[in-house]
Amino acid sequence: MKKIILLSAFIFSSFLIWFQIFLKPNYFVNNNFENPHLINNKLNDNKNYNLSNDLLWNGMSLQYFIYKHSDINQNKYMNSLVENYLNNIKNSNNKVKLEKRISTFYASVVSNIVVTSIYGMTNYKEFFAEAYSKWQATNDSIKNKAWEVLNYYFLNIYNKINVNASGKFSNFDKVKNIIDDEIETNGINVVFNTNLTKKGDELDYEELLYRNDKFAMNNFNSNNDGGYGFAYNTLEYSLNAWNYEVDYYSTQNNFSYNNKQYNNNLKAALEKKYFINSFNENELSKLNFDLYNKASMESKEMFNSIIKDKMYFEDFVKMSDFFKELSFINKLNYSNIDLEETLRAVGYSLKWSYNKLESIKKHFLDLINLSLYILNNDQINYLIYFIISIIFTKDSIILENSNAYAYVKTNMDYFGVYNASIVFSTRGFYTDDEASNNFYKDNWFSCSNIFQIINHEMGHVMDGFLGQTLENSIKQKNNYNKILEKNNNRSLYKGNILGMDTIAPEWYPEPEPEVDPYPPFNPRPPKPTPPGNNNPPLNPNQSSGGLSEYATTTIILISTIGTGVLVFIISISIVIVKAKKRKKR
Repeated sequence: MKKIILLSAFIFSSFLIWFQIFLKPNYFVNNNFENPHLINNKLNDNKNYNLSNDLLWNGMSLQYFIYKHSDINQNKYMNSLVENYLNNIKNSNNKVKLEKRISTFYASVVSNIVVTSIYGMTNYKEFFAEAYSKWQATNDSIKNKAWEVLNYYFLNIYNKINVNASGKFSNFDKVKNIIDDEIETNGINVVFNTNLTKKGDELDYEELLYRNDKFAMNNFNSNNDGGYGFAYNTLEYSLNAWNYEVDYYSTQNNFSYNNKQYNNNLKAALEKKYFINSFNENELSKLNFDLYNKASMESKEMFNSIIKDKMYFEDFVKMSDFFKELSFINKLNYSNIDLEETLRAVGYSLKWSYNKLESIKKHFLDLINLSLYILNNDQINYLIYFIISIIFTKDSIILENSNAYAYVKTNMDYFGVYNASIVFSTRGFYTDDEASNNFYKDNWFSCSNIFQIINHEMGHVMDGFLGQTLENSIKQKNNYNKILEKNNNRSLYKGNILGMDTIAPEWYPEPEPEVDPYPPFNPRPPKPTPPGNNNPPLNPNQSSGGLSEYATTTIILISTIGTGVLVFIISISIVIVKAKKRKKR
C-alpha cells in the first residue's frame, strides 16, 4: 500500500515540476536603467570662445540690416522713450552725439526681438551665432516673419559683405553702404513690423513652442513669467549699446552685455536710467505682434529648395568621405574630420536609436550644404579648407572654469583669421524633444531644435570666415596639410575624443524594425464577451493570464489527463486493497 501511495505521489509531483519548467511564462526585467542624457543644466553664461572682437564683428552688420528691414524708428512708444531720454541729457555735446548714433538704439531693440535670445545679447559674436542657428535649424512649422528677415540676409547679403569687407574691423560705414546699396537696387523685400495694432493670427504661442504669450517683449519678470525678463534686458542692452557707441565709436565691436534676471528692483533702476516713472508694458508687448505671423511661402520654398537640391554633397556618406580624405594626416594615419565614425561614436555613447543617428547625419549634411550655398564659387573652396577639425567628446568640462557645451578655436594674426576648429561636448544634446527645450522657452536660445548647438557653433565659424582675408584664404589652402599636422586632433584637444578614443562597435547602429503598413489579415474573429461582462474582448491570441491560446489549451489538456491518471491510480489502488482483504478472509 505504501509503495502504491509513493508511486502516485511521484507521478503527481513530476507533473507539477514539468508544468513549472515548460509552461510557466517568463518575464525579462531590466533593473539597470541608465539615463544617458543627465547633464548640468546651469546656463553657460561664462562661455569663452577665445576669439578676437576685431575679426568677428559681423553681428553688427546683421543688426544694422535688421534695423533697415523694420519700422522700429516709426514706433510711437519707442520714439517717446528716445525723446524723453534725450531731453534729460544735460551735456549738449553728448546729446548731439547720441542723436547722431540714434540708429544703434533702434537696431539693438528690434534685432533682439527678431533673434529672441538672452545669450545672443552677450556680444555681437553670440548674436550672430544665435541668428545663424535660428536661420538654419528652425522647424518649418514655426518659421515666422523674424525668420524670413534672417533668411533674406543670409541668402543675399552675407556673401556681399564677405567679398567686399572681409578681414579686420575697420570701417563700419563701408559695411552699412553695402546694405544700403542692396536696398536701393532691390528695394526692401521683407519688413519686420513693430506697429501692428493687433497680434498676428497665423501662429500662436503653442505653435511657436513657448509656454504662453509671455516671451520676448512680453516677458517682464523672471520670477513670475519664466525666462529672464527679456523685455527689460533688451531695453537695458539697447541703451548701453547706444551710449557705448557714442563713447567708443571706432571700437563698437567690443561692446558686451551681462544679462540680468529682472525683478521689480532692477526694473525701478532701469526706469531711472530712462528718466521715466514706469514703462508701459502693454505698448512694449505690442512689439511682439509680427512674431505671430508666418514667413512667406516663397521664402520657405526657397530655403527648402536649397536643402532638397543638395548642390554640393548629395548625401552624408559622400560628404563624410570627402572630409575624411581631405583631412587625412599621413604621419599620424588618421583624419581630423571623420564625421561618420565620430557621429556613430556619439550615438553609441548616448545610446541613440538608428533613426536618431540618421537624423543628426542629415542635420550635418543640411548645415554644410547651406553654409556653402551662401558663398560664391571662389569662396566655397576657401570655407572647406577653413574648417580644420570637428571634435565631439563625452567629457563634461571642455574649457577650464567654464560650463560651455562647445567652443570654436581660431588661429589668427593681426590681419585676419586663418582657420577654425570646433569641439562639442555631448552635454549639448540636453533634450530629446523640441517641444520640451526649456532653454528655448526661457528665451535663452533662439532656436528650439535639439541639435541647435551644432548650428550655433557653425555660426561662429561663418563669422570667423568673414574675418579671413583673401590673402589668408590662399595661404590656408596652400598650406593645408602642414597646418593639419600642427593642429591635429590630439594637439587641439587632450580629453576623450569620440571616434578615436571611444569607437562604436561594427554592429551599431542596428536598423529599426520595419513596420508592415499592410499586416496579414487574421480571419479568426475575436471571442464574444459573455453577457454582463464589461471587460473588453480578449486578443484572439491571448488569454486572460497573458498566455497564448496554444499554451492555455495545452494546460487544460494536461490538467485533464493528469487528473484522469491520478483518479485511475487511486481507483486501482482501492481495488487492490479490497482484493487483499478478501484473501485474508
